[in-house]
Amino acid sequence: MQIATLLGYLQLAGFAFLLAGEYILNALGIPVDTPLFVQMRENKFMAFAGFMILGSVSQSMLATGAFEVYFNDDLVFSKIQMNRWPTMQELVDLLHVHGLQRH
Repeated sequence: MQIATLLGYLQLAGFAFLLAGEYILNALGIPVDTPLFVQMRENKFMAFAGFMILGSVSQSMLATGAFEVYFNDDLVFSKIQMNRWPTMQELVDLLHVHGLQRH
């Protein structure tokens, strides 16, 4: 399992515990005075912020930085291959070379 996926699941579980932790723990037969759950319940804002950061970290781990432009299934520009962003004029010229008509 990828770490990013695991972090996403931890974020969802954390939000579930923030909203319905007492019910979940009671259903599992776990005492609700568990130190971690007590801290979460007493500091809901901080716990929420922590879970939001966890989600942000998860998403950033999945980001590739890819930016690719295709025209008629032909690759026109790839940021990964060129290791840079294109200029607008460069994109216009490349699309023209690949058959896009200017009006």
